[in-house]
Amino acid sequence: MPIKEYDINYNNVELNEYYTHLIWEKDLDEKLDFIAKEVLSYGFNNKNADCSIEEMIAISKYQFLQASSEKRFAYKLTQEENNENFKLPDNLINPENKNEEYKIKEKEFVKNPVKVIKEYAIYEANKEIDENDQEQVKWKNHCKEMVNKLTNLEPTYLETEKEAQPIIVTYLVGRERYINEVKSCNDILNKTKGGFFERFFRTTSNEYNNFKNTFRAYNDKNNQNYGNKEALKNAAIAYIRHKVPNLLEGEEPTYESIENLKGTAYERARLCISILDQFKDQEKMENLGNNFINFNNQVNDIEQNDFQKNLGNDLEENMEIKAQINDMDNEADKEIEMVNK
Repeated sequence: MPIKEYDINYNNVELNEYYTHLIWEKDLDEKLDFIAKEVLSYGFNNKNADCSIEEMIAISKYQFLQASSEKRFAYKLTQEENNENFKLPDNLINPENKNEEYKIKEKEFVKNPVKVIKEYAIYEANKEIDENDQEQVKWKNHCKEMVNKLTNLEPTYLETEKEAQPIIVTYLVGRERYINEVKSCNDILNKTKGGFFERFFRTTSNEYNNFKNTFRAYNDKNNQNYGNKEALKNAAIAYIRHKVPNLLEGEEPTYESIENLKGTAYERARLCISILDQFKDQEKMENLGNNFINFNNQVNDIEQNDFQKNLGNDLEENMEIKAQINDMDNEADKEIEMVNK
């Protein structure tokens, strides 16, 4: 079933290490095989993880869409060199894909990643193995358990995926801003602590305090503002405008607009822009994923309508044929009656 057979991962799941390897898998078909094997290895041999399996799947889908976006863009540029009127097909997830099975599989992964990974689990659970090899036996049994686990996860996964967005945003901001040194909201905020005098004399601005509190609430599952993207976006912009008051109304903050800031103010403003940029990328990936899903649904609707239309035509034809047969039967009965007379 897989194009590339990856080894079982016996190590603990570390999100940063996993994401780094995921980025390096450039081929989208093989990336899908890699994701499936890594997710199926979750919990094998009682290993630990610094993220939930739902978060692991959610960040996998996000990075898969990122890779698709990059490949689509590169393909579009190449095609436009020969045809300036070239239009990139809306349903083209992987321009390099020549495998029909994976074209379907990749579309389904964007729509329902748990279902696709479960198909891999079923494949692994049904593989022929050496029953004397205890590692193969353990892996097969683990995959059988994963089939059940993923089956139970599937109905609620999309809601869980939404809930995982703050974890993904914060992780990626920390990864981008601090070169993989930090993961959590508090780790990030500790990197932007004020100096001794700011803390001693409590001179931190209201705008930064508000940003800091909003960022913590965004990451706190027990807070009513957990995942409130708009609140965090507004708080980040408010802090930047506080430090760069010459920004025009409606002007979008950029790294260039804060280049005259110094020290802690500069680091805090950079953090705010990193968050704003990550929100933009998240929105772009969500739109891309929704575009693929909606296109597939439209195709399915068209196919279903064509099926219903053909079915209706077939029924009409059948009724006409039946009517003709009845007419022929009636004529035959009349002829028999005439002969009998």
